[in-house]
Amino acid sequence: NNDKHNENADTNNINEDHKETLVAITVNGKRLTADGITQFDLYLNALKEIGIDKVAPVIESMKYRRKGSKMATKIQVDQLLNSDYSYVEVDGYYFVKGAHSYTLIRILEDLKKELKLDIAIEYK
Repeated sequence: NNDKHNENADTNNINEDHKETLVAITVNGKRLTADGITQFDLYLNALKEIGIDKVAPVIESMKYRRKGSKMATKIQVDQLLNSDYSYVEVDGYYFVKGAHSYTLIRILEDLKKELKLDIAIEYK
């Protein structure tokens, strides 16, 4: 039951202070910046740099969902396809495009913790 409560706590605070913008992500000493690309592209570049085979199954197991779809999945969900969100396919996984930057930042932070990654996430 506690998990449910914490999940709701996360979503209730979103409008107050979650207006972050990704600036750069450093993966194993390589700094990837948001210059001239979208927040999603920076996020995806970082995931590719870490390794899709490593991150996708972990993202798939996370709590984050959009329109009933996991943020990384091997199976596209019709409900998401018929919405403002879309999928980008990389190495057999579909990554949800259209989520706010704060969600992408949380996913990266969770990946860092869970996989004990050497990454730095910069946002403002």
